[in-house]
Amino acid sequence: MRKSLKPVAAAFLCFFLAVPVMAFELRCQDDIFLEADKTIDEDLIAIGEHIAVKGEIKGDCIAAARKIFLSGIIEDDITAVAQNISLEGEVGDSFRAAGKTITINARVKGDIAAVGESVTLRDGCIAEGDVVIAGGELQINGKVLKSLKAYGGKIKIRGEVAEDATLRGDRIVLYPGAKIGGNLIYTCANQIELMGDAQIAGDTTWHKPVIKPRKRTFGAKSYRSRVIIRSLLMLPVLLIGLMLIGISPRLVFVTMDSMHSSPGKTLGFGFVFLVCVPVANAILFVTIVGIPLALIVLLMYFAALYVSSLFAGMAIATKIFGMRGKSGRGILAVGMILGVVTVVFLSTIPVAGGFIRLLLIIFGLGGLVMSRFRTLVAAKEKGLI
Repeated sequence: MRKSLKPVAAAFLCFFLAVPVMAFELRCQDDIFLEADKTIDEDLIAIGEHIAVKGEIKGDCIAAARKIFLSGIIEDDITAVAQNISLEGEVGDSFRAAGKTITINARVKGDIAAVGESVTLRDGCIAEGDVVIAGGELQINGKVLKSLKAYGGKIKIRGEVAEDATLRGDRIVLYPGAKIGGNLIYTCANQIELMGDAQIAGDTTWHKPVIKPRKRTFGAKSYRSRVIIRSLLMLPVLLIGLMLIGISPRLVFVTMDSMHSSPGKTLGFGFVFLVCVPVANAILFVTIVGIPLALIVLLMYFAALYVSSLFAGMAIATKIFGMRGKSGRGILAVGMILGVVTVVFLSTIPVAGGFIRLLLIIFGLGGLVMSRFRTLVAAKEKGLI
Protein backbone atom coordinates (compact mmCIF):
# COMPACT_ATOMS: atom_id res chain seq x y z
CA MET A 1 0.00 0.00 0.00
CA ARG A 2 1.25 3.46 -0.81
CA LYS A 3 2.20 5.64 2.14
CA SER A 4 -0.56 8.13 1.30
CA LEU A 5 -3.21 5.47 1.88
CA LYS A 6 -1.99 4.36 5.31
CA PRO A 7 -3.48 7.25 7.31
CA VAL A 8 -6.81 6.88 5.52
CA ALA A 9 -6.90 3.14 6.07
CA ALA A 10 -5.93 3.47 9.71
CA ALA A 11 -8.53 6.15 10.40
CA PHE A 12 -11.24 4.19 8.65
CA LEU A 13 -10.42 0.99 10.53
CA CYS A 14 -10.51 2.93 13.82
CA PHE A 15 -13.91 4.37 12.90
CA PHE A 16 -15.26 1.02 11.82
CA LEU A 17 -13.88 -1.16 14.60
CA ALA A 18 -14.08 1.16 17.58
CA VAL A 19 -17.11 1.36 19.88
CA PRO A 20 -17.09 4.83 21.46
CA VAL A 21 -17.97 5.21 25.13
CA MET A 22 -20.47 8.00 25.62
CA ALA A 23 -23.45 8.78 27.82
CA PHE A 24 -26.56 8.98 25.67
CA GLU A 25 -30.03 7.54 25.23
CA LEU A 26 -30.77 6.12 21.79
CA ARG A 27 -34.35 5.80 20.53
CA CYS A 28 -35.12 4.34 17.09
CA GLN A 29 -38.84 3.82 16.42
CA ASP A 30 -41.68 5.31 14.37
CA ASP A 31 -43.17 7.50 17.11
CA ILE A 32 -40.95 8.97 19.83
CA PHE A 33 -42.59 10.98 22.62
CA LEU A 34 -41.12 12.48 25.79
CA GLU A 35 -43.88 13.54 28.18
CA ALA A 36 -43.83 16.92 29.92
CA ASP A 37 -43.12 15.35 33.32
CA LYS A 38 -40.21 13.23 32.07
CA THR A 39 -36.50 14.07 32.17
CA ILE A 40 -33.54 12.58 30.33
CA ASP A 41 -30.29 13.13 32.25
CA GLU A 42 -28.01 12.55 29.24
CA ASP A 43 -27.89 13.24 25.52
CA LEU A 44 -30.81 12.02 23.41
CA ILE A 45 -30.36 10.59 19.91
CA ALA A 46 -33.78 10.04 18.33
CA ILE A 47 -34.53 8.65 14.86
CA GLY A 48 -38.06 7.89 13.72
CA GLU A 49 -41.13 9.06 11.81
CA HIS A 50 -42.53 11.51 14.38
CA ILE A 51 -40.62 12.98 17.34
CA ALA A 52 -42.21 15.10 20.08
CA VAL A 53 -40.26 16.32 23.11
CA LYS A 54 -42.24 18.12 25.82
CA GLY A 55 -40.07 17.14 28.77
CA GLU A 56 -36.54 18.11 29.75
CA ILE A 57 -33.23 16.93 28.28
CA LYS A 58 -30.15 17.74 30.34
CA GLY A 59 -27.78 17.18 27.42
CA ASP A 60 -27.80 17.50 23.64
CA CYS A 61 -30.71 16.48 21.43
CA ILE A 62 -29.95 14.97 18.02
CA ALA A 63 -33.08 14.13 16.05
CA ALA A 64 -33.92 12.91 12.54
CA ALA A 65 -37.50 12.24 11.43
CA ARG A 66 -40.28 13.36 9.11
CA LYS A 67 -41.83 15.65 11.74
CA ILE A 68 -40.11 17.02 14.84
CA PHE A 69 -41.83 19.04 17.59
CA LEU A 70 -39.67 20.31 20.46
CA SER A 71 -41.44 22.26 23.19
CA GLY A 72 -39.58 21.22 26.32
CA ILE A 73 -36.31 22.40 27.85
CA ILE A 74 -33.08 21.26 26.21
CA GLU A 75 -30.08 22.36 28.25
CA ASP A 76 -27.45 21.98 25.53
CA ASP A 77 -27.43 21.89 21.71
CA ILE A 78 -30.15 20.76 19.34
CA THR A 79 -29.34 19.26 15.94
CA ALA A 80 -32.44 18.36 13.91
CA VAL A 81 -33.08 17.08 10.38
CA ALA A 82 -36.69 16.62 9.24
CA GLN A 83 -39.31 17.64 6.72
CA ASN A 84 -41.09 19.79 9.31
CA ILE A 85 -39.40 21.13 12.44
CA SER A 86 -41.15 23.18 15.13
CA LEU A 87 -39.15 24.52 18.08
CA GLU A 88 -40.69 26.03 21.19
CA GLY A 89 -39.69 26.10 24.85
CA GLU A 90 -36.08 26.89 25.72
CA VAL A 91 -32.68 25.87 24.36
CA GLY A 92 -29.63 26.24 26.61
CA ASP A 93 -27.13 26.43 23.75
CA SER A 94 -27.22 26.40 19.95
CA PHE A 95 -29.90 25.20 17.52
CA ARG A 96 -28.96 23.71 14.14
CA ALA A 97 -31.56 22.41 11.71
CA ALA A 98 -32.12 21.37 8.12
CA GLY A 99 -35.53 20.62 6.62
CA LYS A 100 -38.38 21.79 4.42
CA THR A 101 -40.28 23.93 6.95
CA ILE A 102 -38.56 25.21 10.09
CA THR A 103 -40.43 27.28 12.67
CA ILE A 104 -38.67 28.71 15.75
CA ASN A 105 -40.69 30.18 18.59
CA ALA A 106 -38.29 29.63 21.49
CA ARG A 107 -35.59 31.30 23.53
CA VAL A 108 -32.26 30.08 22.17
CA LYS A 109 -29.31 31.03 24.33
CA GLY A 110 -26.72 30.15 21.70
CA ASP A 111 -26.50 30.54 17.92
CA ILE A 112 -29.10 29.53 15.34
CA ALA A 113 -28.16 27.93 12.03
CA ALA A 114 -31.03 26.72 9.83
CA VAL A 115 -31.47 25.74 6.20
CA GLY A 116 -34.87 25.01 4.66
CA GLU A 117 -37.42 25.84 2.02
CA SER A 118 -39.10 28.03 4.63
CA VAL A 119 -37.46 29.29 7.83
CA THR A 120 -39.47 31.44 10.27
CA LEU A 121 -38.41 33.09 13.51
CA ARG A 122 -41.79 33.79 15.08
CA ASP A 123 -42.77 36.64 17.42
CA GLY A 124 -41.81 34.66 20.53
CA CYS A 125 -38.35 33.78 19.26
CA ILE A 126 -35.42 35.31 21.13
CA ALA A 127 -32.00 34.41 19.73
CA GLU A 128 -29.25 35.41 22.13
CA GLY A 129 -26.47 34.44 19.72
CA ASP A 130 -25.78 34.97 16.03
CA VAL A 131 -28.35 33.80 13.49
CA VAL A 132 -27.48 32.30 10.09
CA ILE A 133 -30.40 31.11 7.96
CA ALA A 134 -30.84 30.16 4.31
CA GLY A 135 -33.82 29.07 2.24
CA GLY A 136 -36.55 29.99 -0.20
CA GLU A 137 -38.61 32.17 2.14
CA LEU A 138 -37.13 33.62 5.34
CA GLN A 139 -39.12 35.50 7.99
CA ILE A 140 -37.62 37.19 11.03
CA ASN A 141 -40.45 38.25 13.33
CA GLY A 142 -38.73 37.79 16.69
CA LYS A 143 -35.61 39.26 18.29
CA VAL A 144 -31.99 38.61 17.31
CA LEU A 145 -29.71 39.94 20.06
CA LYS A 146 -26.56 39.69 17.95
CA SER A 147 -25.96 39.61 14.18
CA LEU A 148 -28.13 38.21 11.40
CA LYS A 149 -27.06 36.60 8.15
CA ALA A 150 -29.83 35.54 5.80
CA TYR A 151 -29.52 34.09 2.29
CA GLY A 152 -32.67 33.22 0.36
CA GLY A 153 -35.33 34.12 -2.18
CA LYS A 154 -37.71 36.30 -0.15
CA ILE A 155 -36.47 37.84 3.10
CA LYS A 156 -39.10 39.45 5.32
CA ILE A 157 -38.16 41.20 8.57
CA ARG A 158 -40.76 42.33 11.07
CA GLY A 159 -38.69 41.87 14.22
CA GLU A 160 -35.50 43.32 15.68
CA VAL A 161 -31.81 42.71 14.99
CA ALA A 162 -29.54 44.24 17.63
CA GLU A 163 -26.33 44.26 15.59
CA ASP A 164 -25.34 44.07 11.91
CA ALA A 165 -27.44 42.34 9.27
CA THR A 166 -26.09 40.76 6.08
CA LEU A 167 -28.81 39.82 3.61
CA ARG A 168 -28.83 38.30 0.13
CA GLY A 169 -32.08 37.60 -1.69
CA ASP A 170 -34.33 38.20 -4.65
CA ARG A 171 -36.63 40.44 -2.61
CA ILE A 172 -35.92 42.01 0.79
CA VAL A 173 -38.65 43.75 2.81
CA LEU A 174 -38.52 45.51 6.19
CA TYR A 175 -42.07 45.81 7.47
CA PRO A 176 -43.39 48.41 9.94
CA GLY A 177 -41.80 47.93 13.35
CA ALA A 178 -38.66 46.25 12.00
CA LYS A 179 -35.38 47.47 13.50
CA ILE A 180 -31.74 46.84 12.63
CA GLY A 181 -29.45 48.20 15.33
CA GLY A 182 -26.22 48.02 13.33
CA ASN A 183 -25.16 48.24 9.70
CA LEU A 184 -27.09 46.67 6.85
CA ILE A 185 -25.25 45.06 3.95
CA TYR A 186 -27.52 43.50 1.35
CA THR A 187 -27.22 41.99 -2.10
CA CYS A 188 -30.31 42.15 -4.29
CA ALA A 189 -31.24 43.04 -7.84
CA ASN A 190 -33.64 45.66 -6.48
CA GLN A 191 -33.38 48.11 -3.61
CA ILE A 192 -34.64 47.04 -0.21
CA GLU A 193 -38.29 47.87 0.57
CA LEU A 194 -38.69 49.92 3.76
CA MET A 195 -42.27 50.13 4.96
CA GLY A 196 -43.78 52.39 7.60
CA ASP A 197 -41.48 53.10 10.55
CA ALA A 198 -38.90 50.40 9.73
CA GLN A 199 -35.49 51.55 11.04
CA ILE A 200 -31.81 50.97 10.19
CA ALA A 201 -29.55 52.56 12.81
CA GLY A 202 -26.23 52.14 10.98
CA ASP A 203 -25.02 52.48 7.41
CA THR A 204 -26.72 50.75 4.50
CA THR A 205 -24.67 49.19 1.70
CA TRP A 206 -26.34 47.84 -1.44
CA HIS A 207 -24.60 45.37 -3.77
CA LYS A 208 -26.12 44.24 -7.03
CA PRO A 209 -25.51 40.56 -7.82
CA VAL A 210 -22.96 39.90 -10.54
CA ILE A 211 -24.14 37.30 -13.03
CA LYS A 212 -21.25 35.51 -14.67
CA PRO A 213 -21.76 33.69 -17.96
CA ARG A 214 -21.67 29.93 -17.54
CA LYS A 215 -18.99 28.03 -19.36
CA ARG A 216 -20.09 25.05 -21.38
CA THR A 217 -18.23 21.99 -20.19
CA PHE A 218 -20.48 19.23 -21.54
CA GLY A 219 -18.54 16.95 -23.83
CA ALA A 220 -15.12 18.25 -22.76
CA LYS A 221 -14.18 14.75 -21.67
CA SER A 222 -15.25 11.57 -23.34
CA TYR A 223 -17.31 9.02 -21.44
CA ARG A 224 -14.47 6.53 -21.78
CA SER A 225 -11.97 8.84 -20.12
CA ARG A 226 -14.38 9.51 -17.23
CA VAL A 227 -14.82 5.78 -16.68
CA ILE A 228 -11.06 5.20 -16.67
CA ILE A 229 -10.39 8.05 -14.25
CA ARG A 230 -13.20 6.98 -11.90
CA SER A 231 -11.99 3.37 -12.00
CA LEU A 232 -8.45 4.39 -11.09
CA LEU A 233 -9.74 6.53 -8.22
CA MET A 234 -11.76 3.60 -6.86
CA LEU A 235 -8.86 1.11 -6.83
CA PRO A 236 -7.29 2.39 -3.55
CA VAL A 237 -10.76 2.41 -1.96
CA LEU A 238 -11.29 -1.18 -3.05
CA LEU A 239 -7.94 -2.14 -1.51
CA ILE A 240 -9.01 -0.69 1.86
CA GLY A 241 -12.35 -2.50 1.64
CA LEU A 242 -10.70 -5.84 0.88
CA MET A 243 -8.36 -5.30 3.83
CA LEU A 244 -11.38 -4.82 6.08
CA ILE A 245 -13.01 -7.99 4.75
CA GLY A 246 -9.82 -9.88 5.59
CA ILE A 247 -9.67 -8.42 9.12
CA SER A 248 -13.35 -8.51 10.11
CA PRO A 249 -15.87 -9.80 7.54
CA ARG A 250 -18.58 -9.75 10.21
CA LEU A 251 -18.49 -5.94 10.38
CA VAL A 252 -18.83 -5.63 6.60
CA PHE A 253 -21.76 -8.07 6.69
CA VAL A 254 -23.50 -6.09 9.47
CA THR A 255 -23.11 -2.89 7.42
CA MET A 256 -24.65 -4.52 4.34
CA ASP A 257 -27.49 -5.96 6.43
CA SER A 258 -28.24 -2.52 7.91
CA MET A 259 -28.35 -0.91 4.47
CA HIS A 260 -30.55 -3.64 2.97
CA SER A 261 -33.04 -3.78 5.83
CA SER A 262 -33.60 -0.02 6.29
CA PRO A 263 -32.57 1.98 3.20
CA GLY A 264 -34.69 5.00 4.22
CA LYS A 265 -33.19 5.23 7.70
CA THR A 266 -29.75 4.66 6.19
CA LEU A 267 -30.13 7.76 4.02
CA GLY A 268 -31.37 9.72 7.04
CA PHE A 269 -28.41 8.64 9.17
CA GLY A 270 -26.03 9.46 6.34
CA PHE A 271 -27.42 12.96 5.85
CA VAL A 272 -27.27 13.69 9.58
CA PHE A 273 -23.67 12.45 9.75
CA LEU A 274 -22.66 14.41 6.64
CA VAL A 275 -24.11 17.69 7.94
CA CYS A 276 -23.71 17.50 11.71
CA VAL A 277 -20.17 16.18 12.14
CA PRO A 278 -18.47 19.24 10.55
CA VAL A 279 -20.57 21.55 12.73
CA ALA A 280 -19.74 19.63 15.90
CA ASN A 281 -16.10 19.49 14.90
CA ALA A 282 -15.98 23.26 14.41
CA ILE A 283 -17.28 23.69 17.95
CA LEU A 284 -14.55 21.37 19.27
CA PHE A 285 -11.88 23.43 17.49
CA VAL A 286 -13.00 26.53 19.39
CA THR A 287 -11.91 25.01 22.71
CA ILE A 288 -8.22 24.35 23.26
CA VAL A 289 -8.96 21.12 25.11
CA GLY A 290 -11.07 19.82 22.23
CA ILE A 291 -8.51 20.39 19.44
CA PRO A 292 -6.85 16.92 19.65
CA LEU A 293 -10.25 15.22 19.61
CA ALA A 294 -11.38 17.48 16.75
CA LEU A 295 -8.37 16.46 14.66
CA ILE A 296 -9.09 12.78 15.26
CA VAL A 297 -12.77 13.21 14.40
CA LEU A 298 -11.88 15.18 11.27
CA LEU A 299 -9.54 12.43 10.04
CA MET A 300 -12.14 9.74 10.71
CA TYR A 301 -14.82 11.85 8.99
CA PHE A 302 -12.84 12.21 5.77
CA ALA A 303 -11.86 8.55 5.91
CA ALA A 304 -15.54 7.60 6.10
CA LEU A 305 -16.32 9.94 3.19
CA TYR A 306 -13.50 8.36 1.20
CA VAL A 307 -14.90 4.83 1.37
CA SER A 308 -18.64 5.52 1.70
CA SER A 309 -19.51 5.18 -1.98
CA LEU A 310 -17.82 1.76 -2.06
CA PHE A 311 -20.22 0.39 0.56
CA ALA A 312 -23.19 1.99 -1.18
CA GLY A 313 -22.21 0.36 -4.46
CA MET A 314 -21.66 -2.96 -2.69
CA ALA A 315 -25.13 -2.81 -1.11
CA ILE A 316 -26.73 -2.12 -4.51
CA ALA A 317 -24.71 -4.81 -6.28
CA THR A 318 -25.36 -7.54 -3.70
CA LYS A 319 -29.06 -6.74 -3.89
CA ILE A 320 -29.14 -6.90 -7.69
CA PHE A 321 -27.11 -10.11 -7.98
CA GLY A 322 -28.94 -11.96 -5.20
CA MET A 323 -26.00 -12.01 -2.77
CA ARG A 324 -27.89 -10.51 0.17
CA GLY A 325 -27.44 -12.40 3.46
CA LYS A 326 -24.25 -14.22 2.38
CA SER A 327 -21.32 -13.55 4.69
CA GLY A 328 -18.30 -15.54 3.48
CA ARG A 329 -15.08 -13.65 2.79
CA GLY A 330 -15.07 -14.72 -0.86
CA ILE A 331 -18.70 -13.69 -1.41
CA LEU A 332 -18.10 -10.35 0.29
CA ALA A 333 -15.00 -9.71 -1.84
CA VAL A 334 -16.92 -10.46 -5.04
CA GLY A 335 -19.73 -8.19 -3.87
CA MET A 336 -17.26 -5.41 -3.16
CA ILE A 337 -15.70 -5.71 -6.62
CA LEU A 338 -19.16 -5.61 -8.20
CA GLY A 339 -19.83 -2.60 -5.99
CA VAL A 340 -16.89 -0.76 -7.54
CA VAL A 341 -18.28 -1.50 -11.01
CA THR A 342 -21.68 -0.20 -9.88
CA VAL A 343 -20.20 3.03 -8.49
CA VAL A 344 -18.17 3.66 -11.64
CA PHE A 345 -21.20 3.08 -13.86
CA LEU A 346 -23.60 5.24 -11.85
CA SER A 347 -21.20 8.10 -11.11
CA THR A 348 -20.19 8.56 -14.76
CA ILE A 349 -23.72 8.95 -16.12
CA PRO A 350 -23.78 12.27 -18.02
CA VAL A 351 -25.43 15.22 -16.23
CA ALA A 352 -26.84 13.16 -13.34
CA GLY A 353 -23.56 11.53 -12.32
CA GLY A 354 -22.61 14.16 -9.76
CA PHE A 355 -25.96 14.01 -7.98
CA ILE A 356 -25.91 10.20 -7.96
CA ARG A 357 -22.40 10.25 -6.51
CA LEU A 358 -23.64 12.46 -3.66
CA LEU A 359 -26.50 10.05 -2.95
CA LEU A 360 -24.05 7.14 -2.92
CA ILE A 361 -21.86 8.96 -0.39
CA ILE A 362 -24.85 9.71 1.87
CA PHE A 363 -26.14 6.13 1.57
CA GLY A 364 -22.71 4.68 2.34
CA LEU A 365 -22.19 6.99 5.31
CA GLY A 366 -25.58 5.98 6.67
CA GLY A 367 -24.67 2.30 6.43
CA LEU A 368 -21.42 2.83 8.32
CA VAL A 369 -23.11 4.87 11.05
CA MET A 370 -26.07 2.49 11.40
CA SER A 371 -23.77 -0.50 11.81
CA ARG A 372 -21.89 1.35 14.57
CA PHE A 373 -25.17 2.18 16.31
CA ARG A 374 -26.23 -1.45 16.13
CA THR A 375 -22.94 -2.38 17.76
CA LEU A 376 -23.50 0.26 20.46
CA VAL A 377 -27.02 -0.97 21.16
CA ALA A 378 -25.83 -4.58 21.39
CA ALA A 379 -23.01 -3.53 23.73
CA LYS A 380 -25.46 -1.63 25.95
CA GLU A 381 -27.80 -4.62 26.13
CA LYS A 382 -24.89 -6.77 27.27
CA GLY A 383 -23.84 -4.19 29.84
CA LEU A 384 -20.48 -3.52 28.19
CA ILE A 385 -20.98 0.26 28.14
